Amino acid sequence: MLIKEFIMTFDPYIFMKGLFITLGLVIAVGMQSAFVLKQGIMRNHILVAVLICAFCDAFLITLGVNGFGELWTTNRSIEKIANWGGIIFLTIYSIKSFYSAFKKNNILTHNDTPVSSLKHVILISFSVSLFNPHAFLDTCIVMSGISSSIPLDLKTSFTIGAIVASFIWLSILGFGAKYLRKFFEKPKSWKILDFIIGVMMMIIAISLMRSIL
Repeated sequence: MLIKEFIMTFDPYIFMKGLFITLGLVIAVGMQSAFVLKQGIMRNHILVAVLICAFCDAFLITLGVNGFGELWTTNRSIEKIANWGGIIFLTIYSIKSFYSAFKKNNILTHNDTPVSSLKHVILISFSVSLFNPHAFLDTCIVMSGISSSIPLDLKTSFTIGAIVASFIWLSILGFGAKYLRKFFEKPKSWKILDFIIGVMMMIIAISLMRSIL
């Protein structure tokens, strides 16, 4: 019955609207995208990283389309707690990236095995997806505003389109990164990537700190 009802109310135009709007939001090298890209280059539990990040996005998108973004923006206490948590996490991640850029001598060979444990990849995948205030901004608050004008019976079509966009982008990053692997067989390439990630994480952390001070 639910499937039949969905088919009857599914709107291809609204689906495509959700798809392309979300692609416009997620096609940027943010914290989550950088993490998935790095796992793809290292061939390090890629499927796990892509699926966890994509399902977390799906969760946040669904919350946003259903109005959770309004609660986020009107409750200053929740916003402050989340922001400070994000600042701490981003700072630690940034320091770790700078350490890799200046101290470690990463290099890939064709026989490399995953360098991080499955447990570590799972933990970081959830962290970069859910402990990141910018993820709430893009996938929750922005989605809440965009979808507010969409009729209730068409929100499902929009939500599915948005979720599909996230899966497409993260899959391209994770599984398409193998084409960059040869470039990252040079230690200097890793140092450049780690340095860029470190700078990016620090900039986001500083912007968050400025917004709450």
